[in-house]
Amino acid sequence: LAGIFKMFYSKNIITLKLFVISLVVCILSGCRYLMIPSFLSKHDDHDWKMEGGNIGRTNCSQFSVTVPLSIVWRYGSAGGFGQTVALAVDSFLIIGNLEGEIHVIDTRQGRMVGQYNFGYPLVCSPILDGSVLYIVLSHTKDNLLAYDIRKGSIRWKRRIDYNPRAPLILENRLYFTARSTIYCVNAENGEILWNHKIHSLRKFVDLTSPASDGHFLYFGGDDGLCYAFSLSERLIRWKYQLGGGIVSTPAVIGQTVYVTS
Repeated sequence: LAGIFKMFYSKNIITLKLFVISLVVCILSGCRYLMIPSFLSKHDDHDWKMEGGNIGRTNCSQFSVTVPLSIVWRYGSAGGFGQTVALAVDSFLIIGNLEGEIHVIDTRQGRMVGQYNFGYPLVCSPILDGSVLYIVLSHTKDNLLAYDIRKGSIRWKRRIDYNPRAPLILENRLYFTARSTIYCVNAENGEILWNHKIHSLRKFVDLTSPASDGHFLYFGGDDGLCYAFSLSERLIRWKYQLGGGIVSTPAVIGQTVYVTS
């Protein structure tokens, strides 16, 4: 028992030392170098790892808040945060801004513990899967990339025509839309596995980010159509005309798709 305790104690001391070293490196380099302690790569069902909190984009949490609310702390950055949604993992927030920066904030004190500037605006919410952060950038050729937060390095970059919408991850695959096309990308190496162009009466259709039930992708378009795309068949299984353009991501709960137009 004493031996087990010693091993556990030594392991946690090493983790703490690595965390302290990463903070020192961050401070000395102007917070250009983003490394996160390994416990952040161990997620549970309560963590908010992508836009909407899950592949269904339900935006539902099991936690509740009491009113009236009061401000606990404030946090600002040089660039505006825009429409990107913050990720919540353990006691940390991960959020990108229009200056191309990713900030990691300790929610207990409202302090930054890491930052990395990718040089180009972040136009949608990132995804954290294990120790890898998947990011979409604007105004650059390599606009989709994977960043390893434990090693502090870029794992891969990929060029996608037009700016992708916020991706979702399912069984080690990234699914997202870009202009009139659905993409499937290997999350390990960034290889484009397939893409499918949406055929419409219009030349181009601006599609929303997809939601999923694990079998279908559901997304809307500014042509007023809600689409259901079969992942197994790689084709549009059905579409429904709502009349007005769809600009927000659908939500999927059970056998119901919720869409606004």
